[in-house]
Amino acid sequence: MKTFVSHYAVPVLRRLRNIEKMAAVALTLLIFLGVSALRSAAAAPSASPGTVKIWGGNYSGQLGNGTTTDSLTAVEVNNLTSVLAISSGANHSLALKSDGTVWGWGYNVVGQLGNGTMTNSSTPVQMGALRGISAISGGDYHSLALTSNGTVWACGYNNYGQLGNGTTTNSSFPVQVGGLSGVVAVKGGGYHSMALKSDGTVWTWGSNFDGQLGNGTTDDSSMPVQVSGLTGVVAIAAGRWHSLALKSDGTVTAWGLNYYGQLGNGSTTNSSTPMPVSTLTDVAAIAGGAFHSMALKTDGTAWTWGENIFGQLGNGNTANRLTPVQVSNLSGAKTISGGAFHSLAIKSDGTVTTWGFNTYGQLGNGNNLNSPTPVLINGLTEVVAIAGGASHSLAIVSSHTLDADAPTTTARVSPLPGLAGWNNNDVTVALSASDNQDGSGVKEITWFASGTETIATTIVDGASASIPINTEGRTLITFHATDNAGNSEAEETVTVKLDKTLPSLSMSRIPAPNSYGWNNTEVVVNFTCADDLSGVASCSSPMSLTAEGPNQSVTGSTSDNAGNSASLTVSGINIDKAPPVVSFSGNAGSYPLDQMVNITCSATDNLSGLLSSTCKNITGPAFTFPPGINTFKVSATDKAGNVSQSSTTFTVTSSFDSLCILTHQWISKAGVANSLCAKLDAAEAAAARGNLNAKAGSLGAYINEVLAQGGKSLTVEQATLLAQLASGL
Repeated sequence: MKTFVSHYAVPVLRRLRNIEKMAAVALTLLIFLGVSALRSAAAAPSASPGTVKIWGGNYSGQLGNGTTTDSLTAVEVNNLTSVLAISSGANHSLALKSDGTVWGWGYNVVGQLGNGTMTNSSTPVQMGALRGISAISGGDYHSLALTSNGTVWACGYNNYGQLGNGTTTNSSFPVQVGGLSGVVAVKGGGYHSMALKSDGTVWTWGSNFDGQLGNGTTDDSSMPVQVSGLTGVVAIAAGRWHSLALKSDGTVTAWGLNYYGQLGNGSTTNSSTPMPVSTLTDVAAIAGGAFHSMALKTDGTAWTWGENIFGQLGNGNTANRLTPVQVSNLSGAKTISGGAFHSLAIKSDGTVTTWGFNTYGQLGNGNNLNSPTPVLINGLTEVVAIAGGASHSLAIVSSHTLDADAPTTTARVSPLPGLAGWNNNDVTVALSASDNQDGSGVKEITWFASGTETIATTIVDGASASIPINTEGRTLITFHATDNAGNSEAEETVTVKLDKTLPSLSMSRIPAPNSYGWNNTEVVVNFTCADDLSGVASCSSPMSLTAEGPNQSVTGSTSDNAGNSASLTVSGINIDKAPPVVSFSGNAGSYPLDQMVNITCSATDNLSGLLSSTCKNITGPAFTFPPGINTFKVSATDKAGNVSQSSTTFTVTSSFDSLCILTHQWISKAGVANSLCAKLDAAEAAAARGNLNAKAGSLGAYINEVLAQGGKSLTVEQATLLAQLASGL
């Protein structure tokens, strides 16, 4: 069963002025009322490795010096060297060593030290078998570790699912957060956790009573959920029940509990989705306290808002503020961190100033008086990282005293561009800086983007930065790193060329089809390719179609120098190169006058189809055709424009016998027909003897008698035709 006590009861605790005299009572109250530690602004590898100095409350051994005695001034953590990063929970402390291992000390009742026990430790113990860790962060009673491959591990209190492994069971060993990859930063809140991915999105899990998960609900989640509508984030921070994000444009958004105005939007209304912090620009870093928030601007000034009952806003009074106010008497700040009710800053000279709640000596200035303005911690120099807990503070003191060499930064574009230097998907540029061996360590990376995608100058604490680029065109990223000794390398650049648009492809056909959609020759399809960004890398050559057939197609393709490809299919290409077929049937070749001519003409085209034809059947009595050779010519055209020409020939033969037969067919009176045929017989006999005069006389007699029968046994037309035929014998 989950235990939850309203955060509005916290002011009761804050009014206790002598908590240091009642450590056991205070610890119990801290657990039940949930006083927040929070939270280091930079829990990724700092700068140069060093030792850890620590001060303030020590009732759980959180100072790590082998005692449980509070300290008003900085003491050294036992047996801990080569520390790259530090963080703090409510009453436990964390350190990341240069060998990638994580160490913790202090309060461990719910397993937040990750060493397999639930026993407090006043000296550092190693967190499980974790290796290859690149960043750490402490929640109130849980701990987070980010591996170099972008996965996240967690241990400790899990009543609200803040370990992110799908359960609400505490774990004294690190367990992997489910469903997360590509993570570049983590932050622990009071009872919730945050992760920043390389694509600029933010993911959260755990308690969501006040909307601190930022997904538009107030439902807890034991698995990561994405913060709604938030992209382009470069840094994250967490308060006890609220969350913050720094965007690439230098603005800040916040969500969750807003009872004290810690969201900085001028109201005290909670929000379950990100809201912009008012009047805040040019921000380089952010941090969260229990109920207050902090921002470091690029000009080295610090700004705060939210609860101020102990002076933790540092503006000289104890009035809560709903919008950012500038911390008094502080310039040249390079790092900030929020404790529960106090605040810290590293100045450019490596010294530390603190302000706010000081009952346990967490301000480190030798007394336990609260301070509403920054006070200097005497004797603490060469500081490269800071963190604040509920009642204690810690710092990394650099082991290096002289560093005259600038760091170097390499840029890796992911995914890698093609051979032509172009990408066709959104790009992430990962900047990784390193300092010279035994140097002071990388403090920060400064970068900006110009060209088609413009991003204002951004300063990222630590030795790595992730820059998402999603605008097409050429974007120039200019960057340099600065180490903790103040050395800056010369500016370097990397150009990202992004083309996500497919190339265009058009075609032309030669020759164009006719109005019926057909060609009667081969067709050549030419492709024209274009790409306005990366340029055309390949384009299909002209393609020829020579085969006959309907609805043929060809496909052309193109690719650009970014690897985008497109294709175009040209279909409906119809080719018919064969002319129509014209044929005649039924031609006897030779026809006597008394026979019928019946010749059939046909024209066909089995591909494009027949468009037109002069083909007609030749029919009729032979005597209706001129005697001798008769030739008929025919043409046909198909829809492809092919033309076919053909002809047929037959002969009409005229003889005495055929003329006699025709005479009998037309004259029904046998006597008249016989008389006429007798004259034809006489003419034939005379011709056989070679007596042409006799032949001519008999034919003349036939002609005269035939003409005389016109209008009687014969029609005038029949008589005339018989006479003409006879004259041709």
